[in-house]
Amino acid sequence: VKGAILNTTKGKNKVNIAIGKDNKANLSSVEMKNSKVKGAILNIPTGKTSTNVAIGKGNKANLGSVDLEGSQMKGAIINTPVGKIMTNVAIGKDNKANLGAVNMEGSQVKGAIINTPVGKILTNVAIGKGNKANLGAVNMESSELKGAIVNTPVGKAATNVAIGKGNKANLGAVNMEGSKMKGAIVNTPVGQALTNVAIGKDNKANLGAVNMEGSQMKGAIVNTPVGQAVTNVAIGKGNKANLGAVNMEDSQMKGAIVNTPVGQALTNVAIGKDNKANLGAVNMEDSQMKGAIIN
Repeated sequence: VKGAILNTTKGKNKVNIAIGKDNKANLSSVEMKNSKVKGAILNIPTGKTSTNVAIGKGNKANLGSVDLEGSQMKGAIINTPVGKIMTNVAIGKDNKANLGAVNMEGSQVKGAIINTPVGKILTNVAIGKGNKANLGAVNMESSELKGAIVNTPVGKAATNVAIGKGNKANLGAVNMEGSKMKGAIVNTPVGQALTNVAIGKDNKANLGAVNMEGSQMKGAIVNTPVGQAVTNVAIGKGNKANLGAVNMEDSQMKGAIVNTPVGQALTNVAIGKDNKANLGAVNMEDSQMKGAIIN
């Protein structure tokens, strides 16, 4: 594809559901496999209520999102779903639910990724086993990105929850696994109440945060979650809850990390065994860092 892809659906209520086995449900979204794109992708679905759900086994539900697999992209990706109530849920096994997000697997992107979902109530939930729920976020797996990632979900109440085993819930965050990034990552979730919860075993909940595993990053990471009440909780065993934080595992970083969570009430809790709750912090495990860290 050379040029622009524009998805603009309008409606009072938009519901996107994949139920069963190996289903795919796409609403105002782009799904690419082994493709090449030069230009821009814009997804701007607008509605009072937007609901994106994947239930069952191996489902993918995308609303105002881009799903890249083994693809090359040069240009800009802009996801701006707008609704009063925005809900993104993955239930079952190995599901992926993306709302105003970018899911990258084995892909190369040069340019900018901008995710700005706007709603009064933003809710992102992954329940079950091996699920991934991304809202206003970027999930990178074995990918390369040169440019900028800007995640700015805006809502009165923003809630990010991972429940079960091995789930990943990302809201206004970047999840990097075996990836390379050159440029800037800016996560600025804004809400009156920001809540980030990981419950169960080996879950990861990231809100306005960057999770790095076996990755290389050159540039700047800026996490600035803003809310009146900011809450970060990890309950169970081996869970990781990151809010306005950077979690580094076997990674290399050159540049600057700035974490500045802002709130009238900041709460950071880890309950159970081997849980990690990071709020406005940097967790380094077997990693190398050259530059500055400001918390």
